[in-house]
Amino acid sequence: MLGHNLSVIERELSYLIKRGLVFCESFNTQFKSQDLIKISISGRLHMKMLSDVVYLAACSEDAIFKDTETMMQISNRLKVRETNSRLITLLNARDFVNYLIKYREEYLSNGIDFLSEETLIPPFDIKTSLNAVDQAIKGNSRLFKTISAIDRLKPNSQVEVQVGKIITRGIVCLIPGEEIIGFISFNDVKHPFPLEVIANIKTGDQLVCEVTGFSIEHHNFQLRFVGFSESEVLND
Repeated sequence: MLGHNLSVIERELSYLIKRGLVFCESFNTQFKSQDLIKISISGRLHMKMLSDVVYLAACSEDAIFKDTETMMQISNRLKVRETNSRLITLLNARDFVNYLIKYREEYLSNGIDFLSEETLIPPFDIKTSLNAVDQAIKGNSRLFKTISAIDRLKPNSQVEVQVGKIITRGIVCLIPGEEIIGFISFNDVKHPFPLEVIANIKTGDQLVCEVTGFSIEHHNFQLRFVGFSESEVLND
């Protein structure tokens, strides 16, 4: 119920010793149960790398997730041709760290319940990693605005937009208060656009749309037509 299975501890410790991240008192890869252990210089370097955004993003690609939603968000971003973009790096690193924080809160036992404060060695504070990601986001004004917009306009949320331009592939929409445009595709199989509505839409119309996601490749919000806004209907 609490703590870790001894065989798991021995397995993980053996791995860390073989990799040179930890060494034991006997200076052997086969440690004894009474051996003292210590983090090596390489191990400390790895601890420091937990504040490196690029390293965290790389870890997110190989982690095993219990949360399939987070896993799919990271996986879908890696399908984009611009997989080395700074935006993808920051979003994947942030999702990964938030997942680790949530995982710790849910599964990690609180050592203070079993050990005295004098004997407890605090684990690495994963919020240090989150702070590093936040600082990296705030350090780039353009990406900060983009990520802030992504946080505001989450999938399945509704937003009123104005038709800016109608092109062959769909409708370019202006989102009030946002610098990033929206796009309603005429070719979206999952969210088909009613043909009878297409014929009646014109530039300047006010529409109600549902956000289906953010396209990193096209740098716009993908929208699904819900209906005309009440103000538009009243004007007609």
